[in-house]
Amino acid sequence: MSELGEVLELLHTSAVRWRTIRMAGYQWFDPGQAVAAFLSRHPDAVSHGPRNAGPPAGPTIERWRLWIERPDLKRAEFEAGGETVSVVIAGNRWCSWSPSRGARTDSGENSSHGTGPGEPLLWTAMLLPALDVETRGRTTLLGRAAISLEARPRGEDDGGSLVHLGMGAERYELVVDAERGILLRSEALLDGRAFKVVEVEEVAFDQDLSPEMFSLTAPSGEGFEAERSHRQLPFAELSSAVPFTVLVPEHPDMVHEDGSIESPDPRLGRPLAVRFSYERQQGQPGPVPFVAFAESAEPMPELKDGWRTIDDLRVRDEGSERRPRYRVVFQRRGTHVEMQSAELALEEVLALARSLVPLPSGLEHAAESPG
Repeated sequence: MSELGEVLELLHTSAVRWRTIRMAGYQWFDPGQAVAAFLSRHPDAVSHGPRNAGPPAGPTIERWRLWIERPDLKRAEFEAGGETVSVVIAGNRWCSWSPSRGARTDSGENSSHGTGPGEPLLWTAMLLPALDVETRGRTTLLGRAAISLEARPRGEDDGGSLVHLGMGAERYELVVDAERGILLRSEALLDGRAFKVVEVEEVAFDQDLSPEMFSLTAPSGEGFEAERSHRQLPFAELSSAVPFTVLVPEHPDMVHEDGSIESPDPRLGRPLAVRFSYERQQGQPGPVPFVAFAESAEPMPELKDGWRTIDDLRVRDEGSERRPRYRVVFQRRGTHVEMQSAELALEEVLALARSLVPLPSGLEHAAESPG
């Protein structure tokens, strides 16, 4: 078998080459170069921050640890946002703890929880359809036999399996464990400059992991609170499901989607809220104009910077001249409203905000289809 054939078989069969794994490592990330990489592949994309935002922060290093026992037990500890998150996953159930969010658990509604940057190094079979791979010779890493690879994205849309390795890279330098087929190192590059590195610093396979490894106790001893749930509802039922007035545009020329009810999260200051959206149907390809609504009886958390006031509306510009995006917050009839729009002119967004009327309980809104 050729060296390339050996590598492809390793990547394809890695998932069956180990029973348990314990590993630790780091992620190095350069947000400025990452933005350049993303925009190189998606030049029409826009930032979700205000136009006058400062330059991206400098490179960061975040540590992570991961334990997995097949078929469905996982524990991870990883740094994110300046704090360490701990999570235990058993099948489709999970519990986690972090200083900012406290002790959380799943809501029983098919919710999920991430495990940090380490686990994608194990998803090697998913990479094969997305990459053209060339071998660059044998090497060693962590005292283990390995194979160096150079890989390039095959298609334009790298938002799937490659996003965890670095979206928008023109090439990846990978190191594959020659026995187990996992990635020991991944480096994403644009114009010869790295913007994301994920590397294993410790690894052990097929050790017996104690049951205590897959249990989690909050350091403060607090109980685990169910994660904020999202309950989907037909549009006509939104008004009767919440104790405040649901407001909708009076005469929109867009089609509404079904809505959802979000349970409150006191720790993060998020109240009970209803969410729904409208989009404008088009007979041609391209970005779809839409506006999304979040409404509550209480104020919702909002971003600090970049706001201006137009009459009684607070407006935040989050797009560009080519791709307009706006966020608008205000209060009507005792309801706090946040609107987020895309591909709509500011004048149209403001007109929609000023046209809001109560959604009758149990009745469909008039906007079923344009015209």
